[in-house]
Amino acid sequence: MAKNTGKGTRKGAVKGRTQVKNPRAKRYVERDIEEGSPSKGEFKNVKGRQQAFQGRSKEPDKRRTKS
Repeated sequence: MAKNTGKGTRKGAVKGRTQVKNPRAKRYVERDIEEGSPSKGEFKNVKGRQQAFQGRSKEPDKRRTKS
């Protein structure tokens, strides 16, 4: 399980979520990619600042393969 360390970092990864940068707004958007979820592929959250979310992989991610 992913946990915040209190030092601005995260130990571990958040599973089932990715992030992509919106080129127009220049902000990161979080996406749900969990299998079997009714909200699979939906955008969940937008980061308020121009920083990335902690512990989420960025898209396109070479480690993920299309099924």
